[in-house]
Formats: sequence, C-alpha cells, structure tokens
Amino acid sequence: MLAKFAIFPTIGNHEYHNSSGDTPTAADQFHWAFDMPLNYSFDCVGIRFIILDTLDPNNANGDDPHTSLALTESQEPWLEEQLDDDNLLGVFTIHHHPIWDYYNTTANPNLEPWETLYHTYNISATFAGHTHNYQRYSIKGIPYFIVGNAGGRCADLTGNASPAGYKFGVNKTLGYLKVTVDPAHNTATSQEIFVAHVNEDDDDETPIVYDPPVIADTITFPLKANENRDHATTTNKEHIKMGNKHAEAYISGSATNNINIVTSQGPGAP
Repeated sequence: MLAKFAIFPTIGNHEYHNSSGDTPTAADQFHWAFDMPLNYSFDCVGIRFIILDTLDPNNANGDDPHTSLALTESQEPWLEEQLDDDNLLGVFTIHHHPIWDYYNTTANPNLEPWETLYHTYNISATFAGHTHNYQRYSIKGIPYFIVGNAGGRCADLTGNASPAGYKFGVNKTLGYLKVTVDPAHNTATSQEIFVAHVNEDDDDETPIVYDPPVIADTITFPLKANENRDHATTTNKEHIKMGNKHAEAYISGSATNNINIVTSQGPGAP
C-alpha cells in the first residue's frame, strides 16, 4: 500500500537519536530517508499543508531535542507568509510536538507564537504526534489532534486534570487518522481508526486485533471559519465495512494525481 501513496514526512525527536545518547545528531536519519527540508509546504486541491519543525538540538536532554521559543520564532515569519493567502480553501498544519497535551493544563509556551497565527488566520486543523496515544481538542473552534498511537510505549490518560478544550482521547490502542476533505462544501471529516489494542505496555502480549477495524472518533468541521465553526459534528465507535469497493479506494492511489506540490522551504533548510 505504501508504494502507491506519496509520503510527506514530519521530523520527530527519534530522528536526532544516536548510539551514544550524549548529544543530538544533525537529523541524519531523517535526511537519509527523505531528501526534504525540515519545514516546507505543499498545496493539494486548494488545501495548503504546512509542515513545521519543533525539534531544537540546542535544547536537548541527552540526544532527545525539545521545543524552544527561539526555534518557533525563527519559523514565525515564514509560517505567516504561508497562511496569508486568501485563495486557499483550507489550511492544515503538522508538527511533531503538540501545542496542547493532556499532561499540561496550558498550551506549550514555546509554541504559542504559532498558535496565535493559527487563530489569526483561522486554520482548518492542526496535527501533532510525540505523545503515544490519540487525543482531540477544540481550541476556539479549531480541531487539534494528537495522533501518536502507531506504536511504542503508551501514555496513560488517567489521573490528570485534562486541559481546557480536551474533547476525546484513548490510550493503549493502535491506529491512524484518516481525513477526507470536501472543498465544495467547505468541510473536512476526520476518522480515528483503531485496528488493535493492548492491555499492558512492554510485555510479550499479542495485540488484540479489531476485525473489522473500529472508527472510534469522527468529527466533521469547516475548512474555513464560518458561523458554524463551533458546531462541528462528532460520532464515536463505528465499524468499518471492508468490502471490495472500500478496499479498492484505499489502494487506487488516484488521489495523488490531484496534488500540486509547491514546496516552500522554511528557515534552516539544508
């Protein structure tokens, strides 16, 4: 399936790890796999996808880089340039570290300059990873997603006072997020699809596979802000019907014919 789809990567903290664990690498693993800058954008059917870099090797714990205000601010003018386009039908931003996370009652202060721009220009949605679970927020009507449940040790979602805007979350599941856009009707629909779950972390347990997979969280939201932005519709726990037509839609690859790549490299690009 991967051979039939274009892949647009977002750098994460593991791409800086090295065998000694003393200091971060120069993102060698990322550049070996993808001949791409660390920030860039592309357009597809009128929607702009903006990929940002949250990893600052100068602010690291061992070889694990964290966010920094300096790195965020260095990308701020470029980000605003990407957002300031009245011809866009919608905007999605993607970066590794989340702005809002279950384990903090406030937004990540290092990433707040981006969040200010997100609301100034009313983006469609933003997507992050890093935390190993699935979370969804609504921040002033904009959906914020954390999709970190492809594997790795799970992060629990109990025992904390969830931050403002938290809407839904599940841990110890394996899954992915599928987003379908409908520019003609100014909507996008996200479906968080669970394919399996585990009872415990770091053991020899075989994951319990869902057959069929389960759509655990569905939300339809506007691509551009309007009077209905705060009234997105949600649905939880549906089953996917895996008929031949459904499977064919996944493997056709025809959607890549509509991609118009307009790569804009951000600051610090090689």
